[in-house]
Amino acid sequence: MVNTRFGLWDGVACAVVLALALAIAVGIGVSAKGDVLTVVVSVDGKTVLQKPLVGTEGHFPIEGTYPLTVCVSGGRVWVEDATCPGHDCQKQGAVSAAGQTVVCLPGRVTVAVVGDGGADVTVG
Repeated sequence: MVNTRFGLWDGVACAVVLALALAIAVGIGVSAKGDVLTVVVSVDGKTVLQKPLVGTEGHFPIEGTYPLTVCVSGGRVWVEDATCPGHDCQKQGAVSAAGQTVVCLPGRVTVAVVGDGGADVTVG
């Protein structure tokens, strides 16, 4: 006959599995939240502005073939005003995650959010 009762060692095994799952979940959450995000604005491949994304508030004029204004607020960055034809860079909207970029092709300007190598995806 098979013993189907929940015993002491079954409880210990469940506790160990739950403790490991909790430790992994906390570790993933800490590494994702510890990611320091930076706004990097480049004109013709040269960095002209570098600011922390979180904690920076303001409008930053960027000189170039087609001058534009980059706005950083609330942990997001976007092109607020542009003199380029089409204004596609303004239409791209705000970005806030590592790897996201706003590009002004005629002005050869990139506004990128870069991280320090934290998690690519946060679940939960």
